[in-house]
This record gives sequence, C-alpha cells and structure tokens, in this order.
Amino acid sequence: MAVFPDNPVRGWLWPAAGFTAWHLVPLAAGGAGSRRTAALLGGAALIGVGYGWVAFGTRSVIPVIGPHTVIDASGVRAAQTIWLGHPAR
Repeated sequence: MAVFPDNPVRGWLWPAAGFTAWHLVPLAAGGAGSRRTAALLGGAALIGVGYGWVAFGTRSVIPVIGPHTVIDASGVRAAQTIWLGHPAR
C-alpha cells in the first residue's frame, strides 16, 4: 500500500494474497485436514481482502490493528492446543 498507493493490485490484492498464504504456516504445523485448511484459508482471504481494502482506502494500517488483534486473540486457545498439546488455562 505504501509502495504502490495508486495500484490496487500491488497495493491491496497482492498483500491480501500474502496474508492468506501466511496462514498456511500454522495449518502446516498443526497438520490440518483439507476441509479445515480450505475453510481457514478462505476466512483468511476474506479478512485479508477486507483489511487491505480499509488500509488501501485510508492509506494506513492503523484502522485494522485493533480488529486484527481481536481476531488473532480468538485463536490463542486453538494454537496452544495444536502446538503445546493442551488448551490454555
């Protein structure tokens, strides 16, 4: 967005694709099945496109930091179960 402020493909959609691809990392670590993988990647793609649209439109990532933090925090218990073998206490 900062590097390509007038190019929606490079400044918005390409970073959204990277955001989606980044979510393959925890899926690979957890050994998720194909149905779960598709659902999580689909959700990440929707969130990435939405956050990208807001960031591209406002020319700032600040408006999406709060919502991203809340959504990430909602997965802490699942991540601990997958990586540590037990849920958060």
